[in-house]
Amino acid sequence: MSSFRPCALCGAGSPDVLFVCDAAFVSSLVFAGHQQAYTICKCARCGLVYVGEEVSDALLGELYGAEYYQGRDAGGFTDYAADERKYRARFHRRLEQLRPHIAGGRVLDVGCALGWFLAEAKAQGWQAEGVEMSEHAANFVRETHGVHVHTARLQEAGLEPGSFDLIALWDTIEHLPDPRSILRTCFDLLKPGGFVVLSTGNVDAWRSRVQGRNWALMRPPKHLYYFTPKTLRSLVDQVGFATVTVWQEPPQRIPAPIRALATRVSDNAADIFGLLAVKPESA
Repeated sequence: MSSFRPCALCGAGSPDVLFVCDAAFVSSLVFAGHQQAYTICKCARCGLVYVGEEVSDALLGELYGAEYYQGRDAGGFTDYAADERKYRARFHRRLEQLRPHIAGGRVLDVGCALGWFLAEAKAQGWQAEGVEMSEHAANFVRETHGVHVHTARLQEAGLEPGSFDLIALWDTIEHLPDPRSILRTCFDLLKPGGFVVLSTGNVDAWRSRVQGRNWALMRPPKHLYYFTPKTLRSLVDQVGFATVTVWQEPPQRIPAPIRALATRVSDNAADIFGLLAVKPESA
């Protein structure tokens, strides 16, 4: 019998082993001092790629302290707070991309980090609030942006069902031990006709296929799931959403004509992709 977790997408057991990220790799690139190996598995039935071992709540709480945002954690951000211009520009582009579908209302950012999306949404007239487990990050958002942040798990934040027009999970879904449960909560919190938008790494991307465990987004135990557009679309559709659009996000440092050509040639040109889905009006 397999000792690995069952697939979170289809429930199948006995996944295939792709490779092992050994303890030295994890300690040096993900979480300094954390001496444990992690197995990257692929569901033999539906193709979902995920970390085979269980990861405790205690460890997850330990992973996202102040060090994660201040460059002292090998697997975190170099200095998230110092990169405001870069992140604000990214979120400005994403809001413009959403504008044909939804241009305003009440928005919730799940895993809001230091709040650059919330700051940009607020500047564009959205009624913005966040959910963030890191007390350090949540306090930064409150003090810097004047945006309300719930320091709690999404399911425990006391939010009113059917009260949001948009819920965002930017580079968040891959960190969650139970992504289906979070998406179900998002579904309940949205108004009928409301949207959920996500971004995450594409494990089918060219670089992922070539680099394997050395791919920049291969970061267990922080990244617990490694989606493709197909597997993420399947997950959100199973919860009850209807997928509206999926797009690739090549790095902005690549010249625009090359970005455009690469995404036309292949669905797997970029490491990051985004997905927008809607809660049906009849729900």
